[in-house]
Amino acid sequence: MASQAMRPTNAMQSTTVGSPAAGTASRTARIEQPTTERVTETAKQTIGQVVDSTKDQADGQRARLASGIEQIADSLRQTGETLNEHDQKLAGEYAQKAATRVEHAADYLRERNVDEIVRDLQDFARREPALVLGGAFALGFLAARFLKVGGPGGRITNGG
Repeated sequence: MASQAMRPTNAMQSTTVGSPAAGTASRTARIEQPTTERVTETAKQTIGQVVDSTKDQADGQRARLASGIEQIADSLRQTGETLNEHDQKLAGEYAQKAATRVEHAADYLRERNVDEIVRDLQDFARREPALVLGGAFALGFLAARFLKVGGPGGRITNGG
């Protein structure tokens, strides 16, 4: 029994520097390091491709949004002209001014890329945090109302 306690078992055997097991561990470490570097590099490339693809899609959406906003401006302008023709000069003026502002928004979207728009939005949020929070609240409220109307029953009732 004493001789068994003195002999190391397979699980307890130590590895010496010159042993084949030590060489295998060294080779594994050398193999794992380049593999880790390759995986990291591949991940970076994949993330870069996803970011580029997302920016391309956002650019396409930005252009479509600008076109849609321009159509709204045209509609407002036509409404203003119609109101002016029907002796509604004040309302017609407001519609014309609104059309001009909406058209400026369309031009802004058309002339800038996604990075510039994001940077401008971040700057605005830093300058006017209360306005941004109020706008977020209003959008949330409108979304909740929209979802409520779209739910079962499909209509809003007043108190009953």
